[in-house]
Amino acid sequence: MTNLPFTPMKATDYDESIVKHWPYIIMQPKLRGLCCWLQDGIPHTRKGGCYNVFPNGWFPDLRSSIHLIGELWHSSMSQQDIQGAVVRNDFTEDTAKVKLHVFDCYDADQPGLTQMQRFDLLNELPNHPHIEPIKATKVTWDVSEDWYTAYLFQKYEGSIYRHP
Repeated sequence: MTNLPFTPMKATDYDESIVKHWPYIIMQPKLRGLCCWLQDGIPHTRKGGCYNVFPNGWFPDLRSSIHLIGELWHSSMSQQDIQGAVVRNDFTEDTAKVKLHVFDCYDADQPGLTQMQRFDLLNELPNHPHIEPIKATKVTWDVSEDWYTAYLFQKYEGSIYRHP
């Protein structure tokens, strides 16, 4: 495991007094899955352990400097069901349903990339059956509440506000 210079998937509460002064906000739906970051085709837990249930080659092996950051999730499964499907030793039908929904990445060769540059990097990833990018939308503060409400209506847990 590589030591990252940050804690993957660590969301913090936003401060409206700061966020509303950004020129725009990058919004994504908040999933209720299991935190996961992927390096060299190996899925890791937030604390650095591995999800060993997935067979070799299940996830893509990108260049070693690239870390995909997201959540193991499936829309029809509860968080408990997802955990039961991936924190085990035997690969099941439920395990096969779970995809890595990627909301960010880190490139150790380019650690200073902005959020928008990292999204561009994610958009360059080849399609893969077990990887699903989470759509990011650039909005202004005045419509962010509408997006939040739309995400809730679509049965997401909420929304993530990202600094551009």
